[in-house]
Amino acid sequence: MRRGYTVLIVVLVLASISILFTASANFLGVDEIKNSITYRDSAINFYISTACVEYVLEKIKDEPDYATSSWVQVRIDRLKNYYCSYQVINKNLPKIINTKSDFEIFPRRLEVVIEEIIIPDKKNDGDNKIIISSWQEK
Repeated sequence: MRRGYTVLIVVLVLASISILFTASANFLGVDEIKNSITYRDSAINFYISTACVEYVLEKIKDEPDYATSSWVQVRIDRLKNYYCSYQVINKNLPKIINTKSDFEIFPRRLEVVIEEIIIPDKKNDGDNKIIISSWQEK
């Protein structure tokens, strides 16, 4: 009879240990999923902020004196609701472009400094060229 209790206790201890290992593995899996979602959302925000800078650079290329007095919101992707905000400081050089994207809970901000805008002669009919001195994440 004592042998039966001993076997029962051993089985219960082994079952407890296996449940502990299974629960630990499940929690690690959940953490891995959270990390991948965090990485994805951060990458989406970086894409949105970069697209916003490209959008503003095109505006400045067409209109070299372009500047804003406040933040302007732009829809970046027509299929999804991806928005960014931008601000262009200074009509003159150096121009500073600030962008921010707040998709989900992982905001990304970029700052681009334009050192020079080269406007070609009317004979050449080329596009304006923008020289950037810095492009950094804030």
